Amino acid sequence: MKNRQTLSAVLLTALIAALAYVGISRGPVARQASPAALALGQAPTTPPARLAKPPAVALPVPVAANDPFPFRLRNTDAPIGELVRSETAVLLRNAFIDTALGSGLAIPSELKSTGDPLTYVAQARGPATAAFRRHIAASGGKIISYIPNNAYLVRVDADGAARLANWSGTQSVLPFEPDYKLEMKLLEMAVTGKPLPEGALLNVVLFPNSEPAAAKRLARLGVEVLSQDRTPFGAKLVARVPANKLAALARLTEVQGLERHRPRRLANDLTRPRLGVEVFTAEAAADGTVTNVESEDHLKLTGQGIYVNVNDSGVDDSHAAFGNRLRGPGKGKD
Repeated sequence: MKNRQTLSAVLLTALIAALAYVGISRGPVARQASPAALALGQAPTTPPARLAKPPAVALPVPVAANDPFPFRLRNTDAPIGELVRSETAVLLRNAFIDTALGSGLAIPSELKSTGDPLTYVAQARGPATAAFRRHIAASGGKIISYIPNNAYLVRVDADGAARLANWSGTQSVLPFEPDYKLEMKLLEMAVTGKPLPEGALLNVVLFPNSEPAAAKRLARLGVEVLSQDRTPFGAKLVARVPANKLAALARLTEVQGLERHRPRRLANDLTRPRLGVEVFTAEAAADGTVTNVESEDHLKLTGQGIYVNVNDSGVDDSHAAFGNRLRGPGKGKD
C-alpha cells in the first residue's frame, strides 16, 4: 500500500514538472480582447460580423459585359446554381432576389408600382407547407401560382399582405412589380424607351376574375382586344397595343404577364430542313431583329402527290419474318 502511494506521488510530481516545462518553452499566451474590452475610440483589428438581415438598399449588382440577361435585376451576386438551392431565394424571370439580404432593387420608375399592386410574392420560412397556405387564405389571399423557392404569387390587398408578413412562418412578402410581368425582349424595350412596332400584337394574361375591370382600363389605353382564351392562371388576350403604351399596360393591376404574340404555324415537317432539302435564310435589321425569312429549295422537291400512311392494326405474330422470336400474352410470355 505504501509503495502504491509513493509511486502515485512520483508520477504526479513528474506530470507537474512536464506541464511547467511546456509552459515555459512556449512563453506567455496573449489573450485576445473582446470588442467590448477595447479602449474607447480604438478600432477593432477585424471587421464586425455582417448582419443577418441588413437594411434594404437599392444598389444593383454590377452586370457583366457578357451577361445574356443584362436587364434582369438582382440583389445578390450568388450564381444560379447556388440560388436554386437557397431557401431564401425568389427566382423570377426578371429578378433574382435573396430575401435574407433585403429586397431592395433598382427598379425603373416606369416599371414600379405607384400604389397597392394587389398582388404579392409571399415566401414561406422554409418549405411552403399546408399551414402557410391556410394562413394565406386567412389573410384574404388567393394563390395564383408557385414561385421558386418556397413562395407563391398571391392575389391580396396591402392589408392582407401586411397580416401575412407578420406571421412567424413567413419569410418575406414582396410586391409583384410591373417589371416582373414582361418577357425579356419587352423588358429591354421598356427599359431603353424603345416603342413597340406599329400594330404590335401582344399576349396579355390577366388575373382570374379581373376581365370586366381590365376591359375598361384597356379601352382607355387604346388597346384593341382581338381574341380571348383561357389558361390555368387566368384569361389570355391577344391585343393590339399602341406603340407607347407598353409600360402603362404593365402597370395595370389586372395584368399578370405580357409577351409578344407568335401566331401558330405548322411545325410537323422537320425532314426537309434536317436533310438540307430546304435552306432558310434570314434578313435582319441593324438592331438584330429578324425582318424577313426566305426558303430556298435547290432540289425543287415540293412533296405534292406524296402520301404518308400510318397503319395501326396490330402485329401479325405469325409472319415468317418474326420466326419464333415474337411471343404474345396468349402464349404465356411477353
